[in-house]
Amino acid sequence: MEVRSKYESALILDKIEIIESSFRKKDGSLDDLELGVQVDHSLNKIGDDKFELIFTTKVADQDEKVCVWVKGRAIFNTQ
Repeated sequence: MEVRSKYESALILDKIEIIESSFRKKDGSLDDLELGVQVDHSLNKIGDDKFELIFTTKVADQDEKVCVWVKGRAIFNTQ
């Protein structure tokens, strides 16, 4: 049995942007690296009808021989 209902979010995206980023690569072989992904976010109310979502994503190996890190921000309103 499959149950579905149509849902329309009250949030409207105003803006999304990358506010910080970095890329690091250490010298040496990159063979056989296993990359992992870490994500984090926080939601802040910045007005009566505005919300700010801060999100970070990091892709790196355990020893951070290679590391890509991005921090972004999205602004939503409810009107």
